[in-house]
Amino acid sequence: MAIPLISNIGFTEVSSAGNLNTLAGSKINMPLQYFKLTGAITGQLTLSENSNHKKVILDTNGNNITNTDGSPLNFTCPSGVPVELKGSGNVQSQKRTFTSTVSDSSNTGTTTIATGGDSTMVVSNINLYPDTSVSGSYQPSFGPGAPNSSSIFQIADGQTGGSNNFGNAWRLRVPSGQTWQVGSDILTAGTDLTASQNNTAIGASNSFNKITSFSVVIDTGAGGDSTRSFHPSTWTSGFAGDSNKYDTNNTTGQNLIYNVTNGRWEGYNGTTFGHTPTGRRGNAAPPQLITLTVGVQAESRRLVFTNNTSHTITLSGGDPFTDTSVAAGATSTVDRTNSTTGSFDITGTFPATNDSGAPLSSVGVNEGTATVNTSAQSYTGQLSVKAF
Repeated sequence: MAIPLISNIGFTEVSSAGNLNTLAGSKINMPLQYFKLTGAITGQLTLSENSNHKKVILDTNGNNITNTDGSPLNFTCPSGVPVELKGSGNVQSQKRTFTSTVSDSSNTGTTTIATGGDSTMVVSNINLYPDTSVSGSYQPSFGPGAPNSSSIFQIADGQTGGSNNFGNAWRLRVPSGQTWQVGSDILTAGTDLTASQNNTAIGASNSFNKITSFSVVIDTGAGGDSTRSFHPSTWTSGFAGDSNKYDTNNTTGQNLIYNVTNGRWEGYNGTTFGHTPTGRRGNAAPPQLITLTVGVQAESRRLVFTNNTSHTITLSGGDPFTDTSVAAGATSTVDRTNSTTGSFDITGTFPATNDSGAPLSSVGVNEGTATVNTSAQSYTGQLSVKAF
């Protein structure tokens, strides 16, 4: 009874990685294939499907099979025929990484990373508001008429006055071509700031720290003008006994006051608001130039990686993540401010072991379609575990 059985066995000794079909030669057509390792294997053992195969045994014979670049096995057998492992040698993949690259800089949308357990990278267009140095003036600076769309100042609270309609109180407005974020408010071009918004925009509660330069035209009398600059650090609280009024001029004859209560600049000539001594302008000169730091809208890209595995993934590659750990089920976000680049190049790395101490891998033990059976031949070695 044993002789017919033996005659149907294709017995092959294996000493190195490679294709077992080729190594077995003519024996590969036998219905029972028995492969026995004679030493440790580094790399991958491959067995292509053969319809004659009824049973396939891989005896590790106490030797390990390891592959640092992929699966240690690539076995495909006829339907219903597993590869039966035998012996005590470990069969493990040491590959713990995956990569995902999109080189198209205009990329937006969702990229599903199959080799990362269907984790995703979502690239979207967003508007961010980075702190930006903005300079502007009262336009037109001379002649009749209310401020035009290029002006960064607006006559406050609907006031007009004097022959040139300069008004006697002013706040900031968003100039054409810009959108600002002031506090939590998004303000489009042409928006006149409210008192609260104006105070916030210039840092009125923090020594006017949002303003880096400020100037105003001073009427020097006899039809003369002089542009003078006043750094906010020199502004003095307590004008006319009111702690909410800051003197931005400190010159005789005409002052420009910032009133925190009203959130506006106000002209003052020593006795009344809104009128210069000579009357050349017909009313107090508005602020002429301001440079401040404000959040200005910038078209940007947001990249969000979502870890859809049950293990922590460490992202690297620098485009856009560098040594970034993302817990199971968590996300990590990178904003590319003032950039419309949506390309990325990431490498993900899984931990060395799972919670049970089994070695983790980003690929399975067998790259082929055959099922790996560890019970039929009482296999006692350790397999690597796919991370997802």
